[in-house]
Amino acid sequence: MEMVQVKEKYFNNESPQEAGLLQSDVIIARGMEKIMIAKKLVSSRIILEEGARLTYVFVGSEGWAENAKVTFEFTGRESELFFFGFIIGKGDHKFPFETVSDHLVPGTKARFFVNACLRERSVVDYKGTIIIRKPAQFTDAYLTHHTLLLSDYARTRTIPSLEISANDVKAGHAASIGKFDEEMLFYLKSRGIDDKTAEGILTGAFFGNLIAMMQNENARKNVYDVLSRSIPNLFIS
Repeated sequence: MEMVQVKEKYFNNESPQEAGLLQSDVIIARGMEKIMIAKKLVSSRIILEEGARLTYVFVGSEGWAENAKVTFEFTGRESELFFFGFIIGKGDHKFPFETVSDHLVPGTKARFFVNACLRERSVVDYKGTIIIRKPAQFTDAYLTHHTLLLSDYARTRTIPSLEISANDVKAGHAASIGKFDEEMLFYLKSRGIDDKTAEGILTGAFFGNLIAMMQNENARKNVYDVLSRSIPNLFIS
C-alpha cells in the first residue's frame, strides 16, 4: 500500500508528479490500494475504479477561506473509500468544506468519519452528501461528524444529505456536538491531575477512537504528530 501526500497526483500506476495542491481529477486505478494525506482540503474529484481501495486522511489545523468540495466517484464495482477527518480549530480559523460520495455502480462502500475539536472562535461548516444512483444496488455508505466544542464562541454546522435512487442499499449518517464530560473531568482532577493535562487526556480519547480505526501504522503516526503539535498535553493511549 502506498501512502502519499495530497499535493501529489496519481494516475493509474504512474509515479507521483508534483502538481501543487490537488485541484483536478485523480484516478485510483483498478485494484489499487492508496492512502492519501491532506493538511488542507481543496476542490477536487477522485475516481475509484473497480476494486480500488482508498484511505483519505485529512488533518486540518490552519483553516481556509473558500468552500472546498471533494467529490469521490465510484465507477467500479467493489471499490471502497475510508475518509478520516481530524480538525483542530483555534483563533478565527474556518473550515468550510463538502464531501460528495457518488455511487454509480453496484457493490461499493464508503465511510466518512469527521471529528473536530474547536476552540476560541473557530468554525466548521461541513456538508456531507451521499448519492446512490439507481444502478448502484448493494451500496454501503455511512457518514459521521462529531464535534467537541471548547469555547462558547466556537461554532459548527453539519448538513448531511442522502440522495438514494436504488432500493437495496445501506446508507445513513450521524452527528453530535458536545463538551468535556464534567464527571470525567472531576474524576481526573480528584486523582491529582491538573486541568490542562485532564483536557489533554479527554481530547486524546475523542480523537483516539478514530485513530484506532485506521489500519496503517504510518498514517496513524502522521495524524498523531500533527495533533500533538496542535493540542497541548495530548494523550492518546
